[in-house]
Amino acid sequence: MTPNPTSAVNPSQDSIDLLATWPDDGPIAMLNLLAFNGDDGRAAYGRYGAVASKTVAARGGSAIFIGAVTDPTSNWDSVVLVYYPRRAAYLDMQRDQAYLDVIPERTAGLRARLLYPFALPEADVAPTLTAADTEVFEIELVHSPNPAHVLEPTTPDHVVLDLPAGGPGLVTDQPWDHLRVALYPSAESATASQRATTSTNPDGNTVLRLVIQPAASL
Repeated sequence: MTPNPTSAVNPSQDSIDLLATWPDDGPIAMLNLLAFNGDDGRAAYGRYGAVASKTVAARGGSAIFIGAVTDPTSNWDSVVLVYYPRRAAYLDMQRDQAYLDVIPERTAGLRARLLYPFALPEADVAPTLTAADTEVFEIELVHSPNPAHVLEPTTPDHVVLDLPAGGPGLVTDQPWDHLRVALYPSAESATASQRATTSTNPDGNTVLRLVIQPAASL
């Protein structure tokens, strides 16, 4: 069975092969932006997720955080940021038959997806991000075509992760150079408020911002 039944929400074999050519010199955080095919799609993705989470854990991986996009008009419903101790752990999943068997559930469950690896610093334990009841995360994806004009974070004191790309995008419409995660005391205090935004600034930086309500599961 092929691990990539469609190209719309699943990585192509070429993108997986390209990721395998990158130096496997540190842990990665794999960003998943998810848009579900309605309630039935969310249920189908849940069946996939029950198997995938065990497959990830068996290779030393874990969820850094899970959450729901707060803006109901956004193209995205949920965000999952997953820790892998090495790229090889992610690549090895593509040969796990139990995992391959549930990929059709993921395909049926999603109408859109973004899947992108970012490089994590070495650490003795897997990173996790937690938030109090009213706190929210804001994620910021940045593409900077000119390295001399990389967009700096608007509120650096709130940033809890600032990660460079850790490989080529697996499911994406463009390259991304940085993932930033900030923690705010409430959605109202987040710089993007409760609305998803995509913009390009005068220096050519493309920025996608989403405010995320942390959750225990999808």
